[in-house]
Amino acid sequence: MADVRNRISEIQRRIGVSAAWGGGGPGWSNPVTAPNTSFARQLGDATAAGASAGATAAAGSTLPPFAAAATTDPSLTLAEALGTTPVYATKPNGLPAVGVNDTMAAAGNGNLPDSLLASIGGEFRLAKPAADAYQRMVNAARRDGVTFGVSDAYRSYADQVDIAGRLGLYGQGGLAAVPGTSNHGWGLSLDLDLDDRAQAWMRDNGWRYGYFEDVAGEPWHWTYRA
Repeated sequence: MADVRNRISEIQRRIGVSAAWGGGGPGWSNPVTAPNTSFARQLGDATAAGASAGATAAAGSTLPPFAAAATTDPSLTLAEALGTTPVYATKPNGLPAVGVNDTMAAAGNGNLPDSLLASIGGEFRLAKPAADAYQRMVNAARRDGVTFGVSDAYRSYADQVDIAGRLGLYGQGGLAAVPGTSNHGWGLSLDLDLDDRAQAWMRDNGWRYGYFEDVAGEPWHWTYRA
């Protein structure tokens, strides 16, 4: 945390923004006491405040919660900590909901346009928030000396039909969801190639980046739930 604060202080010095950590001082609310205000929002508010003492980050923001990466993973670069999707500070009880937004729902499962997807390497893509969280997770794993591969990610509707035909449906003893219902079709699930060490790392850390092992009997299947 101290490392992140030092980097932030350097940015503040360069842009001439005074920010108080922990005291509710001008220009910045303490992210510990304002957990519902995003890190990026606090930086933006502090910058906009400039010479206007007393301006503080908005409380009760509807933006994503302050990224816990800045408090739980001080090895993150400042670029990784700024403007990213949220990371869980504590492991949720149970599985969080899958984040299908209105734009995704309007496009339909398996019919997401390219504008809603981002590459995670090779031929594989995920919905942009899931892809962002995945890349940060991969970077964190590498810092711990852990690597893993991807065998599947976003599936178009046609891909889901093909897989269901080859592997059979869950309800019939197979391994595939009914086409149009798979979280792969929302670009929020991916299948990982994991050795024992990588599997253990994911179970210990995947949730920090919004990824959960959510299909019984499929330790390779992880879904972004944030």
